[in-house]
Amino acid sequence: MTKGFWTSARLAQASRMWNRGDSTADMAKHFGVSRNAIHGMTAHRRDRFPHRRAPAPSIDPVVPEPEEVEPIQHPGRVINSRGVTLARVAFIDGPASVRRVKAMRGEA
Repeated sequence: MTKGFWTSARLAQASRMWNRGDSTADMAKHFGVSRNAIHGMTAHRRDRFPHRRAPAPSIDPVVPEPEEVEPIQHPGRVINSRGVTLARVAFIDGPASVRRVKAMRGEA
């Protein structure tokens, strides 16, 4: 492709073909250039070559209401919406935590 290929007359002809609905392959064949040359030319001159397809309809996202869930109780830990409290471990938390866990279980 030489410099200045897209003259005013060629742009007018391409614009007529574009508005008529001709494909880029047909336009490329008519002008003797590649389809990418047509794509590039139309992308850089959107004032003369508007988008052909209609914009996608906007879709409002449906967000479900969060349902209230009872926390799950396990001996020594609680699982709820704020996270998980882990079971007490004697060698980390000391013997007092073991007594507390046994009391919760009813083993004391």
